[in-house]
Amino acid sequence: MGFQHPLGFNLTVLGKYGWKLQTELDTIVTGIYKARYFSRIGFLGAYLDHIPSFIWLGIFASRVLVISGQRWRIGNGNFL
Repeated sequence: MGFQHPLGFNLTVLGKYGWKLQTELDTIVTGIYKARYFSRIGFLGAYLDHIPSFIWLGIFASRVLVISGQRWRIGNGNFL
């Protein structure tokens, strides 16, 4: 799998987890992160704690993609 932009791919995958934190509110993982990092507000209004986990740093960095609604288009954009 030769990714041309591995950092962009990583940010996209983390953005998927950020989207799940925002939309799937009844999962155990969402409950854990919500209790730890954004108990009073939603995922989009979350902030960095003084000692965040490594995973939360990545998901928090992808919050920009979730807010802006950007996505990567595969190929040249033409449909078959």
